[in-house]
Amino acid sequence: MQFLNLLAARVVSACLTLPSATSWNIAATLLSMTALICMPLGLQTGFLWFTVPRLSALKMTGVLVACFLFPALAEELCFRVMPLAHASEQSAFNTQILCGMISLFAYVLYHPLNGATLYRFSWPTMTHPIFLFSTLILGVACSISYWQSGSIWTAVAIHWIVVVTWLLLLGGYARLKFPQDGVENS
Repeated sequence: MQFLNLLAARVVSACLTLPSATSWNIAATLLSMTALICMPLGLQTGFLWFTVPRLSALKMTGVLVACFLFPALAEELCFRVMPLAHASEQSAFNTQILCGMISLFAYVLYHPLNGATLYRFSWPTMTHPIFLFSTLILGVACSISYWQSGSIWTAVAIHWIVVVTWLLLLGGYARLKFPQDGVENS
């Protein structure tokens, strides 16, 4: 019961902590660093390419809203907020680093497991080395942002912007071949 109370307190604290202007600036810097690391590598290897999927305005809005809820909000709750000490907790630095590394490992591993089970159409993407490396970099950026701000909202913003940019501008939507669009992986 004490563990569940701790998780609930972390979720409430993370959601109610509003980021400062400094925290948003740090989040923007982390987002830029993520892009500077992942985009050149993705473009050079062909994992990323510039394209815009042909989606109706309604479908595009659906992608934007859905990506905010999942993966951005849901994954930040599961892989940052619940396992990592909130800024208001008195947690030893070594404990924070260990929890951060375990959480980061789980976050990266979650993607291929998700591709092997719930979203089997995404398996080739979720196991691609560039995707996994980019996931690692995104996880580090979101963890740093959460630790610095104590707010889920900076990490959610970083996560959401990266995913939406990938899906709608850098080939992610085409790469995933969503079954609901009538395109299955062979």
